[in-house]
Amino acid sequence: MSAIATPRRYMAFINTYQSVYSNKKAKIEQRQHHLQVYLRVVQQNLYIKTILGTKKSGPYYYTQVVFISPYVTPHQKKTKKP
Repeated sequence: MSAIATPRRYMAFINTYQSVYSNKKAKIEQRQHHLQVYLRVVQQNLYIKTILGTKKSGPYYYTQVVFISPYVTPHQKKTKKP
């Protein structure tokens, strides 16, 4: 028993391939969208601080990248529960 390639089987193969390809592509596009949204949130919550520091050799500047959580503002203080 050998599989005979018929036009019907070939069309079924093409349709199956097309279906699998479309599903994979949709999942990849959805993942890409989620990553772009996440990146946008991270970019909006990053800022760069230039800080003047001192060493024995004298003053110097250094840069610090700070991430601000979108859920907690820097002015909110953690309070202890009674």
